[in-house]
Amino acid sequence: MSQSSRNAKAVDNLVEFITGFRHELGAMATLYGQLPALIDAEHDAVTSGNFHLVREATGAKMAVCDLIASSHEKLVDLSRRLPRIAGSLTGETCETPATLSACLTVMVDLADVVSRDNSSNPVQALTRDVLQRLLAGSTSSLASFLEIAESVKPRIEANRLLLQKLAKSYQDSYRFWIEMAAETQSPYDARGIQKSSSVASGIRVKA
Repeated sequence: MSQSSRNAKAVDNLVEFITGFRHELGAMATLYGQLPALIDAEHDAVTSGNFHLVREATGAKMAVCDLIASSHEKLVDLSRRLPRIAGSLTGETCETPATLSACLTVMVDLADVVSRDNSSNPVQALTRDVLQRLLAGSTSSLASFLEIAESVKPRIEANRLLLQKLAKSYQDSYRFWIEMAAETQSPYDARGIQKSSSVASGIRVKA
């Protein structure tokens, strides 16, 4: 295969990568757009103390989070192709990105290399311009998405802490009533003193 053919193949691979990457990124950004309302609903449910509302709100949020995790996995899988594609275009090597932030760094570096190509060949110049636009759009979209993702994290963490407190409250309440039920059914109180039959009977009726 000639050098020009290899370059053309590398360009095709990069265009295919960017197309797939932006599609998945758009899908994940749409899912993240649903999170603020779901987080608010979960927060309201937790502060209300209504267990059924909490379960419903948390379930809705987790369903979207599962979809986000699936989309994120697809993006990371796509990102693993980037070093090979970049290397075939630039002749340089780079580490396989393990995170989307690392992928952004690789894409920014690749865009910089492409922009330095000062070929006067019309076809190559057109290819360079197209790649520059595609890479610029992708890096901008990814950078914006990462900012959105970071802004959502503190709210998710705040709700997680609220849920922990609510769960502990439920556990304490449950433990209290179990102990109370056990005590009312026993002929002895917590100090080991035998209750009078009338008192024990009265407590059992109230329970």
